[in-house]
Amino acid sequence: MYATYYGGLLSQEHVDGGTSRFDKNALIYQSICAGCGGNSDLPTTTNAHSRTNNSPNCNNALIKIDLNVPDLYSEFKIPKTSCVSDTLQLSNQSTLAKSYFWDFGDGDTAQGKAQAHSYDDTGTYTVRLITFNPESCDIYDTSYRDVTIYEDVGADFSYDSLSCINSFQFNYEGKYGKSFIWKFGDAAISRKESPIHSFKDTGVHDVTLIVDSGTACVDTVVKQISINNLPRPAFSYNTDTCASNITFYNEAGFTQQVDWKFGDGTNLRTSNDTVMHQYDSSGTIQVTLITNPEKPCRDSISKMINLTTPDARFSKERLGSCQFKVRFADTSKFAQQNSWTINGVDTFQNQDSVVFNFKNPGTYNVELVVKRFNPVCFDTLIQQITLDTLPRAAFQINRQTCSPQADIKADNQGGYPLNWNVQASDKSMDSSFFKQEDFKFLIPKNRIQYDITLRSDPLSPCADTASKKVFLDSSAYARFDYEIDSCE
Repeated sequence: MYATYYGGLLSQEHVDGGTSRFDKNALIYQSICAGCGGNSDLPTTTNAHSRTNNSPNCNNALIKIDLNVPDLYSEFKIPKTSCVSDTLQLSNQSTLAKSYFWDFGDGDTAQGKAQAHSYDDTGTYTVRLITFNPESCDIYDTSYRDVTIYEDVGADFSYDSLSCINSFQFNYEGKYGKSFIWKFGDAAISRKESPIHSFKDTGVHDVTLIVDSGTACVDTVVKQISINNLPRPAFSYNTDTCASNITFYNEAGFTQQVDWKFGDGTNLRTSNDTVMHQYDSSGTIQVTLITNPEKPCRDSISKMINLTTPDARFSKERLGSCQFKVRFADTSKFAQQNSWTINGVDTFQNQDSVVFNFKNPGTYNVELVVKRFNPVCFDTLIQQITLDTLPRAAFQINRQTCSPQADIKADNQGGYPLNWNVQASDKSMDSSFFKQEDFKFLIPKNRIQYDITLRSDPLSPCADTASKKVFLDSSAYARFDYEIDSCE
């Protein structure tokens, strides 16, 4: 049974002729005569169809009644676990409350909607929230939640530098840690409780420690460490002679002792920056320098060293058979520098190949000097190159006084095959023949022009040709004619 009056103070609203309905959600819809007498005093909601009576007397009004509106409700959320001294945020989700009372189970209470609380000791606590609304049906409502508080891990650490300036001992300073993650800011990670770490780079490193107690309590702490110098392994070397005596120089710095491994089975521990070692055999060996050999910052570097002495070698190639240009190529072994000397005059430094154009035929000396490590260790090779005379077509025509023949003399310095071609203007001679030595031919009685052509080494690409036009006639000689008279 529910009864109430929804009318105004002036009008006499009533339900005669009105209807009442309800739906399956228990919502009641009541139609009434409202605003009688032309009044507009019926209370309406702001979004009603009309808030004024537009009739001179009564008008129809519809009222929607919902008896299932939410009642006072107490509700909040809290983490199930936390740590001593951690601040808990309590999420109040209550409805229709006018005031709030909190009991945290440790003797502390508070009022207000939003709350945060921290516990000073471990244990399981029951948190109670009482909500109050005098206009609600129940007036009070209460909710409870449990929270378990664990001991604070207390992530903290200290560190001490070891004998290496870049190596540190890290120590966990908490009480309840069971597992640990160390991050050293250089991609390295350790899960030890108190690790040792060596930094390989200078600069500022953020060292992070994450501590887990095996409960819900995980704590993190970050500290910065500055590294100014690092012992970096480095060395150089120099050969004293070609007898494999090598001086090694420790260039690591910031080290007290080093180990040398010379690659021939000999090792040396020393604090000296310079050491000398003699090798008994040649070959390629690996030399290793180890810095701080007995310390956590131990590091090493290795180099391959070739103990073989230089071996001077070179090849030669004539560039074209009809010229005096030659390419010389350095094919030496185990050499770092070279020096060319051609015919004792022309020199070239540190060139893998040299192209030289000789001006004349002949025999020349070519010297190559190669060096390794230092000027004391070198090798020299001298080779001769002979450049023959190129074919040359040249000849002379000689005739002795009153001689009935002419001498043709060729200038054949290289002894090459010769090809002669002789043509007479009267066509009394037209011949081509090979003849290496000089030749002669009889002079005709009449004056005749001869075209003489000489080709030296005619079958080679370097053949040379010379031609001459000459006039030859016979010498004066006595002659007479006679007749015989048959009658005398």
